[in-house]
Amino acid sequence: MFFLAPLLLLAALARPVDADCECLAKCSMDTELDIENSNLTENDIQNGGVMKFEDVGFVDDRSIDLEVSIIPGTTYESERADVRNGKTSTGKLGQINLFTVEGVPKSGEGNFRFCLRDHETGDLATAKSFIFSIFDLDNRRNTKDGIMEKMAINIGQVEDYIIYPDEDTSEINRSCENSGLAPPCAQGERNIFRATTRGKAPDNPEDPNSIDETQKSRVIVFSFKDTSCWDFTYSHFCEIEEEQGGKCKWYGGGNFMFAGKAQEVIDDGECIIPPTGGCDNNPEPFFWKGRDTSCDEIASLGPQKQNFKCNEGRRIERECPAVCLEECETPSPTVTPTVPRGDCEDNLLPFDYKGKITSCGAVASLGPQKQRRKCNAGRRIPKECPTVCKDECSS
Repeated sequence: MFFLAPLLLLAALARPVDADCECLAKCSMDTELDIENSNLTENDIQNGGVMKFEDVGFVDDRSIDLEVSIIPGTTYESERADVRNGKTSTGKLGQINLFTVEGVPKSGEGNFRFCLRDHETGDLATAKSFIFSIFDLDNRRNTKDGIMEKMAINIGQVEDYIIYPDEDTSEINRSCENSGLAPPCAQGERNIFRATTRGKAPDNPEDPNSIDETQKSRVIVFSFKDTSCWDFTYSHFCEIEEEQGGKCKWYGGGNFMFAGKAQEVIDDGECIIPPTGGCDNNPEPFFWKGRDTSCDEIASLGPQKQNFKCNEGRRIERECPAVCLEECETPSPTVTPTVPRGDCEDNLLPFDYKGKITSCGAVASLGPQKQRRKCNAGRRIPKECPTVCKDECSS
């Protein structure tokens, strides 16, 4: 009995993710990434190699490594990479240095691929759920002639994310890469997370789970599901030079920091669940389970293989809704007469949705986050249940 309590505690800490959790990032994870207790065994990313954190966590009771590389077809250079890349001085966060050179636009940009690999075999390892956090997103100066920081991500890779304290008062601004508008972005258009405040070395975080209010407001916590690899673009840039051919007052380097959990941000921050983007497919190729694919490739498969791909995880469904979602299929002509409903009249009958019978009453009975998720999953639910999904019909 003396050893039973610790064993029960460990079992509780390692419990699998709750399938009914409305915000995955706030749930317990199947895999936890531990940069602090990992071993940095390779650190040559600036020369075309990799940055490898061995024994960073477990997938199905097997030890895994976190491997960082350059996305094929891109380049990365930093004259301080040899001394800055790897772990921070405390050893508790990973770090990549970007160096902006005067007169060389995009010199401070890096396109990175993070992959989980089985420690023994080197094969890609797919984790059911895990957290990956970005820290210290800040600027060198808050003027047009100052070096800025931002990161870009195809948000279709993630389940949800958390910023602190909320999306209105965080020190991180969000926009869509092509339109410049606030999210939600068009299918395939990357989300930009941009720093809004100046930072200095003394306010850099030392421990991902012990950070002050300022440091919390510069963190993004991403949750992933059924994922082995994910891509980010980090940018340390002179905006006035890139957009107007001007010159910044200072040029040099800055560090992007990352780790697994940022528990204080997870506990007290706001969870944001990205909409699926309606029924438009992502027109660009995307990286999925170790290789590049596309919605056109998946659409060209036979019905059984197509169905298998769509059911492998939410990623394919998010990228290719017109292929995977029943409500996005073009309806077949019918001669059955239908009774028209008003714009704000719910369908009073049960209806088939994703292979299951549901109703507007069932959707209305869900909690606020689950209800919003259903309404944002495509056009079908808002069409059938406008009083549940549409603000103008809720009164």
